[in-house]
Amino acid sequence: MGTHDNGLKVWLNGWMHGVALMVRGQLRGRLGPLAALALVAALGVGATLGAFIVAHRTDRAYPEYAAAARVADLVVNPSLATGDADRVRRAARAHPAEMLRAA
Repeated sequence: MGTHDNGLKVWLNGWMHGVALMVRGQLRGRLGPLAALALVAALGVGATLGAFIVAHRTDRAYPEYAAAARVADLVVNPSLATGDADRVRRAARAHPAEMLRAA
């Protein structure tokens, strides 16, 4: 067991003590850039988690709205001029009871 300059005990002995001192010296010189890198990484992780949370809320928003507002599964737009829309409107006018039972 060695003793550090400030009195703290270092639980390393032999060549590992030298390695620990070398690593500490290297980190001391690079502390600012490492702190900046850690900050950028933390911001990136935070932004990613925030994006996942927003995506999850957006994914659930419409189904919850549709259930609360009791929105119909099919809405026919009468201003849409297609052959299929005309066929559906004619069928609805001709057989309104059947259209209600089909839903």
